[in-house]
Amino acid sequence: MVILSDLSRVLLFPKDNKYLGGLNELHKKLITEKGGMYPAFTYFELNQELLDYYKSLDSDHILAVFTTDVIQDHPDIRRELEKVFPNP
Repeated sequence: MVILSDLSRVLLFPKDNKYLGGLNELHKKLITEKGGMYPAFTYFELNQELLDYYKSLDSDHILAVFTTDVIQDHPDIRRELEKVFPNP
């Protein structure tokens, strides 16, 4: 069985609940404002409950994540996703 999960607003959320824009848009804005990389989990949070569930599944499940841009390449986020998804 394949489980395909979206990244934005399924696995990754902005910490500011009032922010309604795209997560990649916010990511790019932060890179510009901060002059490069920034601490991702100051501005974003993972759906740890769902990630833990995915980790608990047996090897009969193939896990995959999709996204439309580059936020998954932030080192902080990638490090966490790699614990669950083989090639995020």
